Amino acid sequence: MASFALVIAVVAIVESWHQIRRGGGKARAGLSIALAGVVALVTFRVAAPDAFAGAGLWPSPRWIANLSVAATLADGTADVPPGLQWANRVPYGF
Repeated sequence: MASFALVIAVVAIVESWHQIRRGGGKARAGLSIALAGVVALVTFRVAAPDAFAGAGLWPSPRWIANLSVAATLADGTADVPPGLQWANRVPYGF
C-alpha cells in the first residue's frame, strides 16, 4: 500500500506543479497535495483494517511484527522449510 500512496503523492505533486504553472496559485496546489494525502490515508485505513488497533489511526503492534517477519522471510535472514525444499535440486526449465 505504501507504493500506492507514493503513486498518489507523485501524481498530486505533478498536478500541483501544473496548477502553479497555469496560474492556479500555490494555495490550491497545497490543497491538492493535502487532499491526496488524506485520500491515501483513508484508502489504506479502509483497505487494510488489520493494520490498525481499534478505531484510531495508530498501527497495530501485531501488524508491525508481521511486517518484520515478512521482511526477514523476504531477505533470506530466516530460512523456513518451503525455501529449503528446493535447495540442491536440479533446476528444471519449463
